[in-house]
Amino acid sequence: MRLDTPDDELARRCREATGRLLMRYRWSLLDHEEFVLRSVVAAIDHPTADLAYIAFGVYNQALYSACSGAEGPFHWERGYQELHEMLCDRARQRYPDVWEDAVQSALELTCTRIDRCTIPQAFFQFAWGNLQNAVRSLRPHQRRGNYRHDLSLERTVGTDDLPLADSLPDPNAHIDVQILLSERRSELRAALDAFEQGHRRMRRQLATVRLKYINDSDDEAISQILGVPVKRVHELRSLGLKKLRADPRLRQLLEDENQ
Repeated sequence: MRLDTPDDELARRCREATGRLLMRYRWSLLDHEEFVLRSVVAAIDHPTADLAYIAFGVYNQALYSACSGAEGPFHWERGYQELHEMLCDRARQRYPDVWEDAVQSALELTCTRIDRCTIPQAFFQFAWGNLQNAVRSLRPHQRRGNYRHDLSLERTVGTDDLPLADSLPDPNAHIDVQILLSERRSELRAALDAFEQGHRRMRRQLATVRLKYINDSDDEAISQILGVPVKRVHELRSLGLKKLRADPRLRQLLEDENQ
């Protein structure tokens, strides 16, 4: 398909971004020209978003469509083959003891629960959430009775809300790693907001946690922002974390952030 857009510079940048992703993941559900065209359209709708993130979401939507069966058995099989390779690539490094079984379980869960993925642009995150649930099941000594087994990471990624556009923390990391990191931090930020509503007196303590775990600020910077000595930053954060870890959901989010 011939690309027809007045913004040649945007098209060029989208071609570079999509080309890198195609080389990285060996995707084939979209030919390069179609991939570029869809990415340009999405980038025009979201002009401040990172193009690699935009393109990753565009392909995720194509992957979701294929895996849903809407495009027939050939694309269904190809879609799950590509998803399998993506999950293996990520899980092999992070969960070396159980990655093979976890990937298989994640694929089965993704296939049977695909209707729960409400945002196709975040299909990989949805599948990765299923894999994380599988890992916890395969490691019974690490399970907690209060863990939510239907965890999905797609909640904050969508066509109208692009949190990753605010900050891609490591330009050298793979885009899927960056997105997962942003998803965890978005969930942590929302949980801290809710916690703070009922603990107004802990604002300074919570500020030290936010600045470290969400903003990646070092203690020197935090001390300058809050106007307190570095030693006091340590004390405030220690008090804050002690209280936060008494909350099961926040404890899990903080542990995930430290992995």
